[in-house]
Amino acid sequence: METKEIGVQIDLAATGQRIEQLREERGLSMADMASFFVKAYTGTYYSWEKPSKLIKIENLAALAYLFDVEIEDILVIKDPEVE
Repeated sequence: METKEIGVQIDLAATGQRIEQLREERGLSMADMASFFVKAYTGTYYSWEKPSKLIKIENLAALAYLFDVEIEDILVIKDPEVE
């Protein structure tokens, strides 16, 4: 049986847009979001919507809880066919 290497990449920009969409659908401001996270501030939350690196899994889990979605509903996977 031949094995195939699978490479999964997160689309950071699209994931940030998804976080923003989920926040706005719930009528929350960035300041509201920052207050939900004990160690976060508005600038930290802003960096999740305009990411340059992946969010920590703990924060993804907290966002999923807050938005009442699965982590998979937040993360956007890059389509390897588009690259």
